[in-house]
Amino acid sequence: MRDFRLIMTELNALSTKLTTLSTDTAFIEDDVAAIRFAQLQLATQVSQCVSSIEQHEKVLNDQETRLNQCESNITKLNDEVSTVNLNVTRLTQQSLMLKSNVESLNVASTPTIDSSEILARVRRSHNVIVSRVAEDIDPASDFNTVSRILELVVPSSSMYLVSSSRIGSENRREPRPILVSVTKPITAVTF
Repeated sequence: MRDFRLIMTELNALSTKLTTLSTDTAFIEDDVAAIRFAQLQLATQVSQCVSSIEQHEKVLNDQETRLNQCESNITKLNDEVSTVNLNVTRLTQQSLMLKSNVESLNVASTPTIDSSEILARVRRSHNVIVSRVAEDIDPASDFNTVSRILELVVPSSSMYLVSSSRIGSENRREPRPILVSVTKPITAVTF
């Protein structure tokens, strides 16, 4: 019986060890499950990081392409600015040469315009000369006669007539011309 008790004691000790081992195994299994869960989360996070890195890499590549285009455009613009500067310099030199040429022209060679002559020309631009109209004693009849003649040339022209008068010295062989004043120079040109 002693052997039996010893075996029972040993069995109890082994049973306790087995229970402890089972408990430790359960803890290990829980830890392994937690590690697997953490590993899955880590794999998901790594996958998200890889995706994010790929997106950032694409954006960086696009930005690099745009930057290269900007550098190319800046180079072209610098070339164009250089060309414009050369043109401005050349045009400035030509302008100075032209100014010098104009200043060197003889001022006396340009005709002077008399303001009284200009005024006389403007006044004359309102006039029409009608010739070979028989003279009458009454000057008012000249206006009526000229008005009828000009109506034949341009209908409703009598509204533009201002005055009429004979010009020149009397000559028994030929009637004097009649100076007719109109409202606008364009009317005089029409006749």
